[in-house]
Amino acid sequence: MKNVWVIFFLVFWAGCTPMAERLESVVEDPGTLLQDPGFANYQQKLDDLEKQYLQKKITYAEYLEQKKKIEEDYEREVKKQKNSIENPQSFKGAHEALR
Repeated sequence: MKNVWVIFFLVFWAGCTPMAERLESVVEDPGTLLQDPGFANYQQKLDDLEKQYLQKKITYAEYLEQKKKIEEDYEREVKKQKNSIENPQSFKGAHEALR
């Protein structure tokens, strides 16, 4: 019976360790709990564009033009998401149109 408790304790401890680490990271930095893939993609595109400019692969004028396009695309996506949240009927209609 003693061995059963030892095995139970080891299995319990092994299972709780990853969750405890995840919980600890969320407590320290709550932003890791929720992540917006759309914003992450937007941020990555801006970072890549800035890297191109800093490596002198594009001119400043090209940098500004491309940056403006990336920002406009992101704003359009945010508006579309916001509209689908505020007006679920418009989303339903779009879904029905796909059938």
